[in-house]
Amino acid sequence: MLNHVLNSIAVIFILCIRVEDVILAEIHVGSAINIFSRYGYLSLSMRVIPRNDSDPSWIIREPSADIFSNISVKQSVKRSVATNQVFTGDFHMEFCDNVKQLLQAYFRDFYLERLDKPWQAFTGSWTRGVLARYFGINVTYVTGDHSYVLIRVARHRTMAKIGDDSTELRPDQITLHDVVARQANLVDPGDTSSVIEFVKSFGSHYISSYVTGNSLYQVFVYSPSVYKKIKERLKQ
Repeated sequence: MLNHVLNSIAVIFILCIRVEDVILAEIHVGSAINIFSRYGYLSLSMRVIPRNDSDPSWIIREPSADIFSNISVKQSVKRSVATNQVFTGDFHMEFCDNVKQLLQAYFRDFYLERLDKPWQAFTGSWTRGVLARYFGINVTYVTGDHSYVLIRVARHRTMAKIGDDSTELRPDQITLHDVVARQANLVDPGDTSSVIEFVKSFGSHYISSYVTGNSLYQVFVYSPSVYKKIKERLKQ
């Protein structure tokens, strides 16, 4: 019963965050959060877009719970990426036929297990004006009459995950705190109220790993005809 609850409720949340030059607040792998309490508005409490706020150090502002008894900060791998290289990261270019694909491309590194469209957890509340402002394009381009090319240059700074450098701990290797285990054993997968009660108390997902660093994004907007020509030219 315990393993079933752990797999179906406390599922893995892999977080890959891009931030500008800031002092990073601590993020603990193994911490549990409830992504459904602010579903569609998570971009307000997770730093996934550029911000001009007075406190640049925070990454996640969601309430978290310590649910595992055999995982601590010391037991997780947290290391800085080697700085003796000219560049450590990736360059990525993605063609997006429409706004939906643009959102999918931007949030491709953000994975929430069991959600087919994880970007909706962050963007469900975005209006056309908000989307245009975040992507640096004119609001008139946020229509079905345009296509896009997303360019991203990411420089990795810090990586952390549960386990060691080569493996991640499996659910059957993780032990819940007694109070969490007792509540988990009361959960009936077919009973909505018991699931909701557990999620309210101990969260819906836990952070399995994360990457932080700096990223530069650029969105290019094209008419469908020009966009098609560019794609065909690059395929040659």
